[in-house]
Amino acid sequence: MNPFTVFFDMIWSFPAYPALTYAEYFQRPDTNLQRYDERIASTDRRVTLFAGTDAHSNIGFHIFGDDAGNKLINLKLDRYETIFRLARLHVLLGRDRDLTRENLNYAVKQGNAFVGLDAIGDSTGFTFEAGQPLSTAIMGDEVSQADASASGLKAAAPLPGRFVVFRNGEKIYESDVTSEIKIDPTGPGAYRVEVYRDDLGPPFDKMPWILSNPIYVR
Repeated sequence: MNPFTVFFDMIWSFPAYPALTYAEYFQRPDTNLQRYDERIASTDRRVTLFAGTDAHSNIGFHIFGDDAGNKLINLKLDRYETIFRLARLHVLLGRDRDLTRENLNYAVKQGNAFVGLDAIGDSTGFTFEAGQPLSTAIMGDEVSQADASASGLKAAAPLPGRFVVFRNGEKIYESDVTSEIKIDPTGPGAYRVEVYRDDLGPPFDKMPWILSNPIYVR
């Protein structure tokens, strides 16, 4: 962050849009995603992609306070409610599964989830799936090449965006701004999707709004 621009952002934008002010400085984690793609391309194992926020709520200052937490002037720049709004892991839990710790951990381990940079738009409702004769494969699942070719790979977002599809880390498809796509797989591999909000302009058009976990075509 440039201290000069951050200073004025904190005065002008932060009071009304704290999460969006932080999101302005996000960048696509190119190195981490490259290592992730190399891992899923070189092994038959399923590896979950996830994101989290390093929240401590310890940046700021206060003037005059007591042990009960009462403060006369209290400026906190990284409140938990702000930081936890930046990025979320949306976990997909089957309707036949109760919301329990065990089922939630199982879904995360399976990769039935996607990452949403929800500071720039609520990503709830995003889907990435491949139809099968008797069921539908979602993020984290495996699907045969025959079934994937018959139904195609489909993705949809709650807001229009630019969809980019990767196979084993190689970009194989990029759409114009749209709400949904359907593509045919080009062969076995791990397919994942990134969605970008081009309508927001710089710098938000350069960072993923949504990052899916892969569907594994075997």
